[in-house]
Amino acid sequence: MITIIVPCKNRIEKLEECINSINKAVSKAKMQINELEAEILIINDHSEEGFSKKVYAKCKNVKVMDSVKFGPGAARNYGISISKGDYICFTDSDCVVDENWILNGYRIFTEKNPIVIQGTPWLFQKNVNKFLGNNEEKLYEIMFSTYINGEYSTMTDSRNLLVHKKITQILGYEVFSEKIDRATAESRVFGKKCINNGIDILFDTDVKVYHEDSRNMMEVCKQKYRHGNGRVLIWDERPKYDYLQFRYYDNPINNGIDKDYILPAHTAFLLGYYQNINDAEEFNKFMDFLKTVFEKYDRKINDYKEIMEMIESE
Repeated sequence: MITIIVPCKNRIEKLEECINSINKAVSKAKMQINELEAEILIINDHSEEGFSKKVYAKCKNVKVMDSVKFGPGAARNYGISISKGDYICFTDSDCVVDENWILNGYRIFTEKNPIVIQGTPWLFQKNVNKFLGNNEEKLYEIMFSTYINGEYSTMTDSRNLLVHKKITQILGYEVFSEKIDRATAESRVFGKKCINNGIDILFDTDVKVYHEDSRNMMEVCKQKYRHGNGRVLIWDERPKYDYLQFRYYDNPINNGIDKDYILPAHTAFLLGYYQNINDAEEFNKFMDFLKTVFEKYDRKINDYKEIMEMIESE
């Protein structure tokens, strides 16, 4: 049996698209795999009142369960604890899955017997804001590819992640971090836990989902800022500034990413980290570093004043 887990907080319209795509993928898999059973669990992460009723009105073949704790990490863990399937597939409510997502995932589990499968995490729908979708897809492929070595990865992304339930025998039922009650970097922490516990992460490009594009640059930066917050759970040592300049600015721009996308996006990401370490001296050093980066690319931090004010208010 396969269990599909989708944590969700509100976002009913996007969830409907997600579930429709999952149902199509399940139907296609059932046509080719004899007696395949599947359940779709939507884990409600403290949405507005009436959420479950609205979901049942719009989504077929689902079961809505309320998470007791807060945050997507806790929601996924709760889903694992009540799941019936041996194979557990995770995606997010703002994603649509490929029609072969279940079929290809099942094939890999039965042929290669991995505990963890990381599918391609960098694909975007590119139907809301094509400029942002194209830049983020190319950027994410550049960034995530540095974690791939042959058929294995050292990083995970829960928008397209499949695990065998026996992982709970190794990690227990707190598979994902519950330390932060909003979407930050809980799936990255999961990848780190896998590596530390000797669990291989099999990477396969045939397992595909497509993430929703951001509507505007402000949305991009808010998401990047949250993800930067979560880096305090991943980076054991503070990164050196020459590394930050290469990885987060020079390399993406040299590979064709628009600098007016990279500069605000990765600045928001790194500000999320440096504001979360609560070290005023280090934060001031980081701000000096930013000035040199922006000068190199003929920009000033004030060119993105609105975004910087948003970050300061977070």
